[in-house]
Amino acid sequence: MKSFVSNQTILRETIRQILLEKRVSPPEGDPDDPLGEYVFASLRDDVPTPKEPDTPEEKQLAAAYNKHYHGRPAELQGWINDILKLQVDYPDFFEVPPRYPYAYRTITVPEPAMSQILGREMTDDDRDGEIHIEDSGTQPGSFKGKNFFSWTVDPNIFFGLKKDWGSLFKTDWIRSKVGASGFVAFLRAPVSENTFFNNPHKMSETGLAGQFDYQREVISVDEVALDRITYFYFDENTDDSEEAAMIKQAVDALE
Repeated sequence: MKSFVSNQTILRETIRQILLEKRVSPPEGDPDDPLGEYVFASLRDDVPTPKEPDTPEEKQLAAAYNKHYHGRPAELQGWINDILKLQVDYPDFFEVPPRYPYAYRTITVPEPAMSQILGREMTDDDRDGEIHIEDSGTQPGSFKGKNFFSWTVDPNIFFGLKKDWGSLFKTDWIRSKVGASGFVAFLRAPVSENTFFNNPHKMSETGLAGQFDYQREVISVDEVALDRITYFYFDENTDDSEEAAMIKQAVDALE
């Protein structure tokens, strides 16, 4: 008895095989570059096999990134100048892709810090609990000996932060750092006019960020010039049941 296989079955199997076929990224550097052809090759599935071995320095840098992504940034501070140099040899990995003209950051700060960002004293109008917009400002370039800061290329991740933290202004951790009143601010910075590094998609291949990979992080160095700031004031009387709506309004106003 003859067996017939339909064209649809053949097509379905062909598509399955294509999807299963390993995707290999082109080399990011040359074999004699400091980190070889691929950055953190041992951690990635998008590199050819056998995988090139990571150098001792590469392993140390990967460990520093991993600690940073999980709330221990001190070790990465010592690598900042080296990473900026590595951008020359590995732009595909360490530069922010051109399709992302802006980086975004949210912060919860006391009034003096907000005043420093805006370059002016805060007023009663600023404390009315409404969303406010400014078209210029500056994020200071250092804090407690650290001169690099986490940003994202996707402002929609701020809703994920609220889910992770419970609130952007009412958690015990934030109150211990900021106090019972202050400002929640959302910052936008032109990438080309400031110093940023990291391709979040390349970094995603390494798995170093773990559960925080959704944050699509890029990193700023030193002072950052801002071209849009949205913010609102909070105190002990602020109704946190409206926080999600306030975040959406502030994020929408960034664009």
